[in-house]
Amino acid sequence: AWYLQACQWIAPLGFVAVLAGWTTTEVGRQPWTVYGLLRTADSVSPSLTGSDVLISLVGYMIAYLVIFPAGLIIMARFVRKGVEVADGEPEEIESGRP
Repeated sequence: AWYLQACQWIAPLGFVAVLAGWTTTEVGRQPWTVYGLLRTADSVSPSLTGSDVLISLVGYMIAYLVIFPAGLIIMARFVRKGVEVADGEPEEIESGRP
C-alpha cells in the first residue's frame, strides 16, 4: 500500500515536466526580452499582423477539432474489438533464440 501513496505524489510529476519544458522553451525563445536586454514591445515582429495570428489560431483549432475526435473514434474501435487470443501453440523460432 506504500506504492499507492507514492503514486499519489508521483502522478503530478508529468504535468510539472510539461510545464517546465514549456517554460524552458519560451524563455529560450526570446532571451533578450526575458532577461531585460530588450523590451517585449520592441521585440515584436513588425510584419506580423493581428489577422495573421487569427488565421494561425483558427488553423490550429480546426486541426485539433479533427484530430481529437478521430483519435477518440480509433481508440473506441480498439476497445470494442478487444484483445485477440492466439490460437494453438506458438511457432518455433528458427534461430533457437527468442
